[in-house]
Amino acid sequence: MHDRMRVLIDGRMLLGRFSGVARFVTRMVEQLVAKGHHRIGILCGDEPYKPWIGRNGIEMFVTDFRRKDRTALRRMIWESRRLPQWIGRIAPDVFHATWNSGIPASGRCPSVLTLHDLIPWEAPVRSMRDRLDRWAYRRSVAISARRATLITTVSSFSREQVLQKLNIPGDCVSVVHNGADTSLAEQTSSMEHVGSSQTEVGQVVSNTTLPYALYVGGFEPRKNVVGVLRAMSRYWERFGYSLELRLTGMPERLDRAAAEALGRMDQLAPIQFLGDPDDAALARQYRRATVTLLLSYDEGFGLPALEAMACGCPVIAANRAALPEVVGDAGTLVEPNDADAAACAIHSMVAESEDRDERIRRGLIRAGHFTWERTAAQFNEVYRRAIGDYGLLARSDMNSSAAQSNSAAMIRRSEAISNGKLDTGFVPLG
Repeated sequence: MHDRMRVLIDGRMLLGRFSGVARFVTRMVEQLVAKGHHRIGILCGDEPYKPWIGRNGIEMFVTDFRRKDRTALRRMIWESRRLPQWIGRIAPDVFHATWNSGIPASGRCPSVLTLHDLIPWEAPVRSMRDRLDRWAYRRSVAISARRATLITTVSSFSREQVLQKLNIPGDCVSVVHNGADTSLAEQTSSMEHVGSSQTEVGQVVSNTTLPYALYVGGFEPRKNVVGVLRAMSRYWERFGYSLELRLTGMPERLDRAAAEALGRMDQLAPIQFLGDPDDAALARQYRRATVTLLLSYDEGFGLPALEAMACGCPVIAANRAALPEVVGDAGTLVEPNDADAAACAIHSMVAESEDRDERIRRGLIRAGHFTWERTAAQFNEVYRRAIGDYGLLARSDMNSSAAQSNSAAMIRRSEAISNGKLDTGFVPLG
């Protein structure tokens, strides 16, 4: 009956700046469409996702969700008022909320919620500058988690956070890892060098004769860009300016602490800000880098580490959050605030070719275990299970004897609801 399910996937985050969640959605959808198992619908914002216009196998539904609705409070309001109407109109077999929240109360169809992380739960980010937005975020995430038929997380680390903080039955939460982007790994390594004169530190600087360390990611405090700058400063103090630092993004986006750390650095420090490179340019950066640095305090997954390994670039990562789970024994793990240890690890990648070659070899093998094809296949099973569990729960509501034969996960879920732990609509601010 469900050989070709109609799956509606939340793609509202594709409206605006391309993010890690957007990469997750686009890569997963591409694989689902390639396999042809389902009829795929994309719930868009108020404009379609341009690369998919006219694409066979993808039906886009343009809604009234606008860029200004991306704040936590406005999202909560839209998801409570408008989202149920859109789901009811489209009538999918299963709805996949891919953006940490967005499961409406109506329960019109089975639902899958992907929780990438709970980082803003304790630590507000730039998009949640006030208490009201933080409250709206926590309320939306908690209620969506408790309404969803099934929940997926992108790492075991994130799963444990969900179980602890949201009080969700363990059998309702499964891990579906992100994948390594093969389109990055397959990009050609040939690249024309474009030189530019050196300007003041913190501006776009390029010395194309130098090898470089690479940072890919955002600039919020949890990313610990300060730690990256300190590690490179220590390296330069010991070994001279033999290695450039390249960072995606632009200096004006730095958080205050990172901007101050950058301002204190030597004016001769070779630093280049790359802006927002497209996939081809990012692939070239990974493939030509001596090492990729990811010293975050908190990561729900750590996609840049996986992408770097897939492109044959060694990784030095923090021994925190999900990063050890992703990097495994392929990279070098250090304390995020230990500039000396990071500097020594960087020097090893520069000076010890055998060590670097071994890290590259391990990284390629490690990345091979994480593919978007595998991610899509796992979601195919999650969708089928969600439909089955949804049917069991619906029958249990109508027939108490059927509830006795329900799965253990659904029984615990029903008990949680009856005990008042689920769907209360109240989330303490803390």
